[in-house]
Amino acid sequence: SMQYNHQLTHDLSSLFIPPSNKYNPTVTKSFWLGQSGVSKTLKVYSKCEFEGADINAYFDPAEDTMCLGWNANQSKLHMAQDPGVLYHEMGHVFVKIMMNQRNVRYNQFGINQYPSIDFKSDLGTMDYDEAGAINEGLSDFFTYFMTGRRYIGEWAMDRIPYLIQESQGFVGQKFGRPMDEDDTTHVPGISGDIPGEKVSYPEYINYNAHSPTTRYEGEIHYAGQIVSHYLARLTETFRTTCNSHESISTDVAPNTAESEHYSAATMTLLLINETLAEIGDMTAKGSDFFNSYAITNPTLQNVFFTNLNIDEAYLWAHQVTPPDMRRFFKIFAKNIKHYISNSSVGLCPGFTTDKSEQLLDEYGLLLFKSYGDAGQGTLVSGATATDVKYEDFDMVSLPYTANVNVFSALSASTEVSELNRKETILVSKDYLDLPTDTRATAYVFDGRSEVQGIINRLTFEGEGVALSTGLTGVEYNNDNIKISPGEIVGVSLNLLNSSNSTMSGVQVLANDWDHMKLDNSASLFVNRQENLSVTPFMNQIANWSPCQIDGWPLDTEGGVVWDPNTPGADGDCEHITKTNKRIGTTVSNSVTHTFYELDSPQPICLVQYSDENETKWVAQDFFRKHVLGLEDHECLNNEVSGANFNPNECLIRMLPGADQAVFGKIEPQKTWLETISVGNDDPRHASSNITLMEVNKWIQPGTTFNCRFRARFTNCQDCFNENGSGEDYKDYEYAGMKPFKVINFSFKVID
Repeated sequence: SMQYNHQLTHDLSSLFIPPSNKYNPTVTKSFWLGQSGVSKTLKVYSKCEFEGADINAYFDPAEDTMCLGWNANQSKLHMAQDPGVLYHEMGHVFVKIMMNQRNVRYNQFGINQYPSIDFKSDLGTMDYDEAGAINEGLSDFFTYFMTGRRYIGEWAMDRIPYLIQESQGFVGQKFGRPMDEDDTTHVPGISGDIPGEKVSYPEYINYNAHSPTTRYEGEIHYAGQIVSHYLARLTETFRTTCNSHESISTDVAPNTAESEHYSAATMTLLLINETLAEIGDMTAKGSDFFNSYAITNPTLQNVFFTNLNIDEAYLWAHQVTPPDMRRFFKIFAKNIKHYISNSSVGLCPGFTTDKSEQLLDEYGLLLFKSYGDAGQGTLVSGATATDVKYEDFDMVSLPYTANVNVFSALSASTEVSELNRKETILVSKDYLDLPTDTRATAYVFDGRSEVQGIINRLTFEGEGVALSTGLTGVEYNNDNIKISPGEIVGVSLNLLNSSNSTMSGVQVLANDWDHMKLDNSASLFVNRQENLSVTPFMNQIANWSPCQIDGWPLDTEGGVVWDPNTPGADGDCEHITKTNKRIGTTVSNSVTHTFYELDSPQPICLVQYSDENETKWVAQDFFRKHVLGLEDHECLNNEVSGANFNPNECLIRMLPGADQAVFGKIEPQKTWLETISVGNDDPRHASSNITLMEVNKWIQPGTTFNCRFRARFTNCQDCFNENGSGEDYKDYEYAGMKPFKVINFSFKVID
């Protein structure tokens, strides 16, 4: 099926959009786990031992190993005996392969044909996020692909756990999952034929057919059922609507139900493969069409059409513009439009764009206003970055194709027909904020074991996250549910949905962003020792002031007043970085001196500074210099970051990999905790709901901070484009405030 995907998209399609799957996967070995043209072995353990009443199966993407469970309490029963579980876990393997097929590093004839970076993309992070739910839904679909049966786990997920738990004195539970609304497992009110009764988003995010009254907040397997039900329904629609089974080659006997299922499922897999290839691309190209070797124009080496650019690709792909339900199904629908519904070369013109939108809407997944099929990218040349579209590269010859195909892009993106949006509800971000009544604005976690547990699993770009040794650590945590000097604390904002509709996929970001003004564009150098002792650097030390956002801080409190409708120069509040570059270096007399880029994104936390005349909000570097007098080595992140040390996170530092939080859904007029407390005797936060911050031990108790978090949600009306506009914000705009609701969280450090 993947081979057919390659043939169709690269050789037989209209080329209105560039194919995302890897060209020549046989040579690059991108059809399997591996790197640099060398395949890896997938290790499968068919008898992983579980204890007590537990049993499970899983794929570990970090180690490329698969565990198929066994339990001594029912020693003759193995998870490996259920083909559906095997296919599901292999589905996770192929999700990793498809998502990373563009991230190969392959050399031939001394030329680095496919440059990339060494770390991999992941579809999902710790605990709950929508990427993880999508991963589970896709893996359930792989079982349906292989068996043609729309239920997974009657044996391994229903029967085996029941018997083991029964032998341990527990009431047995079933964990198998249907993929069809007409399955008898479902409760009344779910139907495949009746409009408005699909397993839809976000209503069924927490739904377990075996225990429908129980709240399963943050369970990616249950949220993934929305994805698997949609994909199974789409595949069945292809089977009954299209004649593609006659053109898709297969070893299965033609004109049979089996061959029709195979062909229809191959069409769905084509869409999955194309979507994952684009979303997971760490080269930031989006397609081999823009690879610097594959095309004849070397000036396109720095053209990027997805995930901002190659330096920031991991951050963008996993956090800033992650594969939530909206992004995944927007790209998925774009591929339907051009590879399935296209009236001239589509595999199934009878499945029109209208029918596609209507089916997505039935599942609550018509979350986008435009297909983005005209392309939005950036051309970076030196310090200049300009916007580009696919049509800027029309008629570029593609030397790797026998027919010398040319790319012939659309001039404008196709917009969704609003007449097809009936079930999918979009809500304005203005309705999301912290409570202003007696309810808490945030929950603080500073227990040693719970915080250490999160840290132990923390990674960013495939590596563990280094802590600021000696200045902060869980040994300082006192479990008093306050923020104290030296602690590493978890913070979960208690966001309130004041609208009358459910908000879903709520995400809180705590990473650096472009919200500060460089006071003097001629003074760029970082306030650190090697710059303070050498001319001219010592006279060009940078200072940053907070841009006023939503009226805060006042100009009398240090806020920089600016006009969002007036273009500004680099470094101004009006100008948003297009590259997200932070700190650069220059060498003088064999000494490396660091400087800020003009539009360097800055850490989110400001500190209140008072003298005898005024009270202002200032950058942490200003406070550490004028109040605390801390040396470089007394600042957070100094030792672990090297040249990337930014003294504007000297006092409070958000840990990479734990600088975002995700909440499944927030019901109308409620907070998230109030939402999950309904019918739940033991509501709890998970690590996915929490951001981690280091607190410098040298902070004076009583010091007040304000951290400017950014928040948005998947079914947001104005988080991804201007309200009323179809085209999404450009990638670089997600480095600023416009797509987000800015949440000001103030706190005082308490001894």
